[in-house]
Amino acid sequence: MAGKKKAGERQKKTLVEVIVEKNDRSAKGQWGLLKGNKTIKEIADLSRQVGVQELISQAKELEARGLVTVHWGDGKSVIREKGITYSMDQMDEFYRLAGREHPKYQLWKRKQEMEQMVERELKHCRKGWIRRYYESLLAQVQDAVEKSLPKQVCEEYFACLRMLDVLEEPVYKRIFSAACLEDSKAFENKYEDWLVSAAREFCETADDGMEDTQVLEQIGLKEYASQMYLKGPLALELHGENLHVENYRYGVVLNTQTMREVRILPDQSFQNIVTIENKANFETASFREDTLYLFVHGFPGPEERRFLIRLREALENEKKAENHPGKIQYYHSSDLDYGGIRIFRYLRERIFPEVQPYRMDKETYEHYRKLGYGYDLPESIVKKLERIEEPLLEELIECLRREKKGIEQECFLTEPLLKAQMADVSGRAGKQAGS
Repeated sequence: MAGKKKAGERQKKTLVEVIVEKNDRSAKGQWGLLKGNKTIKEIADLSRQVGVQELISQAKELEARGLVTVHWGDGKSVIREKGITYSMDQMDEFYRLAGREHPKYQLWKRKQEMEQMVERELKHCRKGWIRRYYESLLAQVQDAVEKSLPKQVCEEYFACLRMLDVLEEPVYKRIFSAACLEDSKAFENKYEDWLVSAAREFCETADDGMEDTQVLEQIGLKEYASQMYLKGPLALELHGENLHVENYRYGVVLNTQTMREVRILPDQSFQNIVTIENKANFETASFREDTLYLFVHGFPGPEERRFLIRLREALENEKKAENHPGKIQYYHSSDLDYGGIRIFRYLRERIFPEVQPYRMDKETYEHYRKLGYGYDLPESIVKKLERIEEPLLEELIECLRREKKGIEQECFLTEPLLKAQMADVSGRAGKQAGS
């Protein structure tokens, strides 16, 4: 049947469609910024797309309309290699012939709408990091000519930012999503990645080494309840009742509400505070009368950070009153890797300015490397180690740069097992020798 496509036959295009698609492939072309003349010289390829006779016919028609200049040969039956030339000033007409509007009109209109949207949000924004983010988005929109407009400028996403801007207390992520978007999973599925990237760049308490859930926690969105693990002689008071953590020698856990309401009593008896990154190391730490152990599970969230700062301030006030037997020593123990260094620096800069590293030195690193421990650091982390600075961990950083191996803190717990195993092997060998 005439006109019916054969199976597998490629759909033919018109010469106008080829010209329009060529313009669509250029960002400048879409924005209407290309000037002068363009020439299609790949005539053989053009003939395959349009058809030999169809190309000749359509080229003649467009030339008659004054839209193209065709370099003819052999009495207008062949198009020469110099091809078909057209002016960018005629692109509106080419789009009209293709049955659609030049994209520049929608792009410029959308650009103006986006600028107005961001400026509207900036007028009422309160939180510094969100304001800085809006200013960055506005700059992206204003500079978007020849580029893509940022997808982040949309009403639903801005509804999330508006809710965050007025948020005074942390809230569970899915409750936040339901409140903003009327769907408990919509934020997680559609906008979480955007917001995490924004918070990493603009929120002062977010750190490059944090997991996504920890970044969200810094801006008030919780995946789960905040908890603080304690072990040691800490004296607290809650609603008039004294709580002595030392009575629970294996440790206690304070939830979010308790951390907010509890009062740290004066006259504490311990001399050391040790923060620990990993839970297994915290659990195996033996109770000491002079030491308070704190499990910080990486980067402390806002609730934990506020509690730890209150603890430090209470101890500082106690020291000023000369009620404390001696100066409090602060220590932190972490993985011997890039993340551990970032956590240590975060604690030093934001919570405990006097903190010192504990088992995060060159000797500890080399000891466990000799025992065979160490995982390969990704090249991206090796590059970050070249740039990171932490004056209290310079020797560890140098070890990591040289070896390109990280050591997890849990390895510290294996040594007793290894010694027991070696003793057992030695004992069996002695028995065999004596038999």
